[in-house]
Amino acid sequence: MIDSKPTGGMSAFFSSQALLNVQVSSLSILMIAPTSFFADYGCHVRILEEARALQRLGHRVTIVTYHNGNPVEGLDIRRSLPVPWRRDYEVGSSRHKIGFD
Repeated sequence: MIDSKPTGGMSAFFSSQALLNVQVSSLSILMIAPTSFFADYGCHVRILEEARALQRLGHRVTIVTYHNGNPVEGLDIRRSLPVPWRRDYEVGSSRHKIGFD
């Protein structure tokens, strides 16, 4: 028979019972998304779902991202200023993104 009780250390910290007993007050969370959030790409969906999960837990979430992308209802999205030499860009690697970052 396997003993399912944590013996201490990190396993005790990460046990489901310990996590249920943790009470966290509402936090203001800043998420930095170095991408053109929101578009229908895998990482954008992950960022969106993480932000919504945090909101469901009662936290205030602000996402800081590049200047272009689609708005998402219910999210506070703050966008950077565009760089003068390139206002539009594609998803993926680009030497121009050094300026965006």
